Amino acid sequence: MLLPTKFYNWIKQEKYRYYLIGTFFLFLQLLVFIENHHAQRFGHFFWFCNHTPLIFALAFFLRKKQLIKGIINIGFLIQFVWAIDFLSYGISGFTVLGVTQYVFNGGMGIYTLVPIIVHLFSTNIALISTYEVKPKKITLLYSAVYILLLFSLTLTYAPPEKNINCIYFICTLEKFSIPGYFYLWPILIFLILALPTQGIQYLIYKHSKRKTHNSLK
Repeated sequence: MLLPTKFYNWIKQEKYRYYLIGTFFLFLQLLVFIENHHAQRFGHFFWFCNHTPLIFALAFFLRKKQLIKGIINIGFLIQFVWAIDFLSYGISGFTVLGVTQYVFNGGMGIYTLVPIIVHLFSTNIALISTYEVKPKKITLLYSAVYILLLFSLTLTYAPPEKNINCIYFICTLEKFSIPGYFYLWPILIFLILALPTQGIQYLIYKHSKRKTHNSLK
C-alpha cells in the first residue's frame, strides 16, 4: 500500500501532475507522427488534432494554464462532434456528418487507433485537467493568436486540395457555401468555436467552485 499512497501524494502536487499529463501528450504526438510517417501524409501535420498534442505537452510542462484553455477553445466542440459521429457510425452504421468514415474503412490497420485516441481524449483530458482554472481574457487572446497562426501556416504550407482545417470550404459540406468563407475563416472559428467554448469552460469552472464551496459547509 506504500507505493500507491506515495504515488497519490506525488500526483496531488500540481507540478508533478502536469509533468505526467505533459508526458502523455508528448507520447500522443509521437503516435501521430508515426501514423503520418507510415502513411506519408506529412501535410496532415497542420490539422489541429495532429499537432496540438505537442502544444498541450509544452503548455503542461510549463504550466501555462491559460494557453491550455486557449487551445481547448478551438478544438473542444469540433472533437465533440467527431466523437458523436464516431459513436453513431460505430453503433448504428449511420454517420451524422460523415467525418469519421475513414476510421472504419479498414485501410489504416493498427494505425486506426491513433486518430480515435487523439479525437476522443486530447482536448477532453486537457479540459478535465484544468477545469478548476478560471478562463480569462488572455485565454481568448491565446485562441485568437493560435487561429491566425493556424490559418497562415495552413495556407502557406498545406496542399490546398486537402482542405486542411477546412479553410477552403466547410468539411463534408462542399456544396454548401458561405460567401467569402475563405476570408472569414479566422473570424468564424473565433465566433463559432472559441467564444462558445470559453463560455463552457467558465460554466464548468463556476460549477466546480460552487461544488467545492458546498462541500466545505
